[in-house]
Amino acid sequence: MAIYTARVRRDGEWWLVSVDEVEGLTTKVRLLEQVPMAVREQLAHIPGEFSDPEDAIVMVFPEDDSQCVLHVKDLSERVRKLQYEEQRAMRQAVRELSLQGLTFRDIGEILGVDFKRAMQLAK
Repeated sequence: MAIYTARVRRDGEWWLVSVDEVEGLTTKVRLLEQVPMAVREQLAHIPGEFSDPEDAIVMVFPEDDSQCVLHVKDLSERVRKLQYEEQRAMRQAVRELSLQGLTFRDIGEILGVDFKRAMQLAK
């Protein structure tokens, strides 16, 4: 699975797209949400270069890489990692508290979640 960086720049009603990893690969779209599919379609037209463009991960960045956008993307990635870590820790806590004989209602109260969520985390 390959990762591609799509640089976008607004031009009237269109977004102009270039891909860092493939010299000369450009396209244009009306909506930013269309960028990943448009890049994958362009990759499919390059014979023998890419085995399965549908599996390509396309990351969209503004052409100027403004610091505030990069900061937001960095924070979003850190939040995603922390949420994953939180879920893993919650599952572990539910297991340990359950082994101590606590009910899911008590576990939910201790962890600040609904008892139904505590039950889900135990699975």
